[in-house]
Amino acid sequence: MLKAKICKGEASVIEASGSVTELMADVAVLVSGIYNQFLAASPDTAAMFRTGITNLVKDENGPMWRPVDGQKGIIFPKNN
Repeated sequence: MLKAKICKGEASVIEASGSVTELMADVAVLVSGIYNQFLAASPDTAAMFRTGITNLVKDENGPMWRPVDGQKGIIFPKNN
């Protein structure tokens, strides 16, 4: 389960519960949903989103893998 509020200029609040596998699946559903909405509206925008997300994940020193200032969160891990 993922629950997030991310607003520019405000602290992000993220809650997550589940196993690593469940959380990866949740993230995949989220990214897929955004991508497919872009795809329905503009295939070019969808392609840019896909390329950007792919590059963010691959960049080991990129912003995806660093904490965000002011971000708060809680995770309830479960064993598989």
